Amino acid sequence: VVGIVIDDSPAFRADILTGDTILSVDGLPVYGTKSLGDLIKARYGKPIDVGLLRNGQVLTKTVQLGQ
Repeated sequence: VVGIVIDDSPAFRADILTGDTILSVDGLPVYGTKSLGDLIKARYGKPIDVGLLRNGQVLTKTVQLGQ
């Protein structure tokens, strides 16, 4: 679950909100913060598709990493 989103961060620009639950990165499941960190590190500098759950609805947001 996203605990904080910093203004002008990649998550902020991609409209990821506090309270969203991150489900996947580029279609790969996220099992926790370490899993998420590993997936993000492997894709640094590239856009990623983040699957998330918001208010019962599954959404996909594209996040540009490392701008």
